[in-house]
Amino acid sequence: VRALDGSVADVADAMVLDAPELVAVLPAGEVVVGGDPRALADLLDLPTASEIVDGEVAGAGRPVPWGALPEVVVTCHALGVPVPDGELWCHDELWVVLRKPAPGRHRVPTWRAADGRRHADDPVRALLAVLGVG
Repeated sequence: VRALDGSVADVADAMVLDAPELVAVLPAGEVVVGGDPRALADLLDLPTASEIVDGEVAGAGRPVPWGALPEVVVTCHALGVPVPDGELWCHDELWVVLRKPAPGRHRVPTWRAADGRRHADDPVRALLAVLGVG
């Protein structure tokens, strides 16, 4: 299958990107994108990236209401979308420790933790991930 970097990926290694933050920890030569991720995964008989990736945020971060982040408010206004409810867990530097597909520690701009909390060191990139456009 054709991968994100333009190469042809072996189907044994390929996965469909279904959460934008996961691209930060995966080889572009194994990631397939396009259209509805679940439908594409079913069509190509591939797993989704969220079925493959297993990791956790290193550090707690600090909870900040989305509406208290000026860059988020301005971006939402520019896009014509409401400011998300709830909180963003802000970090000076966001690191994720992966167990799968390859163990390691990765610096990422945003991450959705297993408990559903959104973490970020870049609030606008977190917003775009929540909106499904980044």
